[in-house]
Amino acid sequence: QDYVNAFYYCSEKYKRKFILEESEGFYPSTEQLLWNVFNKCKSSDLKNRSAYLDFCYQLPEEFLMMTDRFSMAHSIEARTPFLDNEFSQLVMSIPSEIRFSQHDYKSLLKKVISGLVPRELLNTPKRGFVLPLKIWLRGRLLPLVNYFLAPHRLKSQAIMKYDFYHVYVNPHLEKRADYTNIIWAALM
Repeated sequence: QDYVNAFYYCSEKYKRKFILEESEGFYPSTEQLLWNVFNKCKSSDLKNRSAYLDFCYQLPEEFLMMTDRFSMAHSIEARTPFLDNEFSQLVMSIPSEIRFSQHDYKSLLKKVISGLVPRELLNTPKRGFVLPLKIWLRGRLLPLVNYFLAPHRLKSQAIMKYDFYHVYVNPHLEKRADYTNIIWAALM
């Protein structure tokens, strides 16, 4: 069940061994929590079950929350028409092998709107929006990092190991290592 093992995440074993305090049995396993939700989906199709997990967690907890915050910060009213309940149910009723192609998750959408949108837009490469976290953690967010991840604070909270600052934050700030994602996750 070691599915959450992307390069930018700490594995469950790593978190428990090096980051979390009192980790043996004290905190529920993130992997187990995700696995439980994944298994609640009644579909036998793995792509549908993965989509269900995304609908339950990544969509509301990350994508929609960030869209809302960024749009509100700039007085923009964002719309998410593809999340209409009836539309979402219709799309999910289409077999996954039709909804997805191996290298293009939007192939069906592109086929449906091909007569409505200029061809060059349909083939434009995806561009992500990446926050400059490494720069922020060493700059404008440094006071927050120093406050919330200070050894004495971590020791008093007993959630993360008290030496987290010395093991991860200090080497990162001194540019001896890049622990951006670990520090960002801890700060959040």
